[in-house]
Amino acid sequence: MKKYRIFFTFIILNLFAINNLTAGWIIVEKKLTPQGLSTHDTIYVQNNKMRSGGKEASYIYDLNRNRVSIINNFYKTYWTGTPEEYRLGVIEGLKEEIDVMVAKFPKEKQKEARENFEAVLMVFDTNDGNPKPEDKVSYKKIVDKTKVLGYETQRYDFYLKGEKKITIWVSPKIDISRDLDMDKYTKFMLKMMNNNPNLSIKTAPEYAKLIKNAYPLRTIEYLGSQEIVGEVVLVENKRLPESLFTVNQSFRQLTLPELIRSIRKKN
Repeated sequence: MKKYRIFFTFIILNLFAINNLTAGWIIVEKKLTPQGLSTHDTIYVQNNKMRSGGKEASYIYDLNRNRVSIINNFYKTYWTGTPEEYRLGVIEGLKEEIDVMVAKFPKEKQKEARENFEAVLMVFDTNDGNPKPEDKVSYKKIVDKTKVLGYETQRYDFYLKGEKKITIWVSPKIDISRDLDMDKYTKFMLKMMNNNPNLSIKTAPEYAKLIKNAYPLRTIEYLGSQEIVGEVVLVENKRLPESLFTVNQSFRQLTLPELIRSIRKKN
């Protein structure tokens, strides 16, 4: 009788574990660039891991292991490291490639392009990790409850130094926080972006707090007089294979500057 009790206890515990495996998320976003080009980005989320990107390049964020992997699917290469190593690798890679990138611009725009690249480098390289008072982000709640994929959303406009940077329409019905620790994710991204909203306003505490239990189903990012419009076209809540969050073992590992060069070569 004791053996049977042990057997049934084992079965019940395993059924309980199976039933408590949380399903992950698949979210597909369509983006329209200022040049009229349409792209699709797919995001996978499960067990504190996220994969994002398209056919040519992918990012994998493993929050529990504090690791980020960047994959060049075209050349079957990748880099992996900590968020801090990512930031330092980007600095090194941009310093090596800045002349090549500037040369791609028309002569009359090369000076401006160089200044822009050097400004990005300075933000990555010199910020002490603490946002400056003038970089404080503000936002406004707008009366605009647009429906996206049948979900009712709430609109928010975000500003940096008085300039509108992004508009989002969020839905609390899409709550990925069950599968992704949003506090841990925000800290992870802050390390990658040197805690500076000038690099990405999405790293600002105000933005992170707002989307902690809601997901942006529509976005407009403002780049001066240009806009990048994004809208989620597919949302699925399902169990995902672990292979989605691991690098293909046949891919070749590179340093981050080498990977940046290979991406530049492809483009």
